[in-house]
Amino acid sequence: MSGKQFTYVRDLPPERRIDYSTWHSQQVESMIAHALSTVPEVEIPITDAWESVEKTVQVEQLQDQTVYEYDLDTEQVQQVTRQVPVMIAQGTGEYERRLKSGVRFDEQTGKFYRTRTAADVSDIEISQGLSELPQWVMDRLP
Repeated sequence: MSGKQFTYVRDLPPERRIDYSTWHSQQVESMIAHALSTVPEVEIPITDAWESVEKTVQVEQLQDQTVYEYDLDTEQVQQVTRQVPVMIAQGTGEYERRLKSGVRFDEQTGKFYRTRTAADVSDIEISQGLSELPQWVMDRLP
């Protein structure tokens, strides 16, 4: 009515602004995390569940350890090497089959399962959850 026009422009602070590629990668990471939480395990064949591992025994060996001591008579720091006993795993030459790390056997189904990784999530699972930005937003991206 008065001929004056008031325009207000609001924007996010600079530290909260992100570009499209960053936003898209965050969306993909979110979808992968959702897929992993929804289906945390994947069935694997029996041949992939087992590994052959050498049996080991703990053996005590002496190793040199360098320490520093202060000599009160000479008032100097001296380097001293001592031999200390250390337990070391030593192979016996015998091998045994055991489940790989992260693999479990389900007694109810008789199947082997391992924890699912990001590489197991398919592109289809990711693309189904991704929402594209509206065209009017895409037109204004740098």
